[in-house]
Amino acid sequence: MLIQPLLQQLHELRLTGMAAALEQQLATGDDSSLSFEDRLGLLIQHELAERSSYRLAQRLRWAKLPLSACLEDLDTRTPRGVDPASWPRSPTSPGSNNT
Repeated sequence: MLIQPLLQQLHELRLTGMAAALEQQLATGDDSSLSFEDRLGLLIQHELAERSSYRLAQRLRWAKLPLSACLEDLDTRTPRGVDPASWPRSPTSPGSNNT
C-alpha cells in the first residue's frame, strides 16, 4: 500500500495523531516485530494522547491566565498549612512546572 495517500487520508479524517505515529513507526522501523493489533493500538493511543493534549492547550488558551505559575514564585511568607519539605527539589521532578 502506498504511504502518502494513506497519510493524506488520515489528515483529511483529522486523525493527525495517527498520521504522526505512523510516520514515526515507518521512520524507526523497529515496530515490524509487533502484530497488527499492537501497531494499531499504538496508533490509537498516540491519537488519543494528541487529542487530549490539544484539548488541554485549548482550555488553557480559553482561560486566558495572566501568568504561568511556578514554585519559585510562591509567596512562602504567608502560612498556608503546606509543608515546604514536601515540595519537589529539582525542576525536573514530577509535578513541577518548568515553564
